[in-house]
Amino acid sequence: MSKPKIIHIDTEMSWRGGQRQATYLYEGLLDKGFETTFFTKHNSAISKYLKNKNIQVQELSFASELDILSAYKLAKFAKKGNYNILVCHNAHSVTTALLAKIFYSKLKIVVVRRVIFAIKSGFISKYKYQNKLINRFVAISNAIKIVLEKSNINKQKVDMIYDGIDLKRFDIIKNCNLEKEINPNNYLIVGTTSALDKAKDFPTFLEAVKIILQTRKDVLFVIVGDGAERDNIQKEAENRNISQYIHFAGFQEHIGEYLKMFDVFTLFSKSEGLGTSILDAMSVGLPIVASNVGGIPEVVEHNYNGYLVNKSDPKELASAILELLNNEEKRKIYGQNSLQKVKIFDIKETIENYIKLFDELYDELLNAK
Repeated sequence: MSKPKIIHIDTEMSWRGGQRQATYLYEGLLDKGFETTFFTKHNSAISKYLKNKNIQVQELSFASELDILSAYKLAKFAKKGNYNILVCHNAHSVTTALLAKIFYSKLKIVVVRRVIFAIKSGFISKYKYQNKLINRFVAISNAIKIVLEKSNINKQKVDMIYDGIDLKRFDIIKNCNLEKEINPNNYLIVGTTSALDKAKDFPTFLEAVKIILQTRKDVLFVIVGDGAERDNIQKEAENRNISQYIHFAGFQEHIGEYLKMFDVFTLFSKSEGLGTSILDAMSVGLPIVASNVGGIPEVVEHNYNGYLVNKSDPKELASAILELLNNEEKRKIYGQNSLQKVKIFDIKETIENYIKLFDELYDELLNAK
């Protein structure tokens, strides 16, 4: 029985959760014998990642969202290889896909939506997302699915497929000397893995840290990640006289070593499509404190594997973290509950759900002949 042939496209230069998910899917399809390839921007983080693993990748300039030449080259490749499905993993790639479909009308377009924001009301956004040439949308959480439907996207076109993680990714990581290096006083550690940008609301976190330190000083706060706001965050920590209790680890390719030294994981986003960094933390058995926004409540169950707090509320964030710091038994119970709850976010299940969607679209193509 023939299988659909799938092209993935991501035009971002950077590496964040969406790029990790796109490569998870791509590698999973390759492992299952699908004919699939990935188009990305020259020298992008995805391109470097795939090349380092000796996995096929196609590069184009994608000079702008309206790069007609790149779209034409993509369509030419798809037509020559008789590809059926084009999966858009970021917002700008949607326009490229629509242009490519003009050149090669047989392509089925799937748009993966990972952000919780409503579709903008401007003409360009409406043209992109309400375009009849798009065959399906994938919302990575129920919260995003609801937002898409409220943005006048046809409900029949919207599928919900959770982003997933490799549940065994950190199993081989053993305790190392890293904790002795950054935590010589053997303090309890509250950690986060996050892009250092305004969406993550570090001012609220820093104020919560200050509140926590008024109660107990035997706590180290570890921030793993980098971003445009790093200098501002570090300066603000210094201004609050709390910088000596915060370790900025920067970007780390191997975050498992850090997660395994944390006692509590926190994510304090202003908005979040789902929160795969939370899933990583859950996979090593950590209790969670996170903002009650977007898709996070689908991951963190209040009073089960952690606490949900109101966004931009440093007192509530501090109180929830302190509750776990002060109660070792509760940390253990919530951590064990995290291990149970994260099982529904297994990347294997995510890939199988995408395959079902691709098979449906492929059947539509075959039946239309």
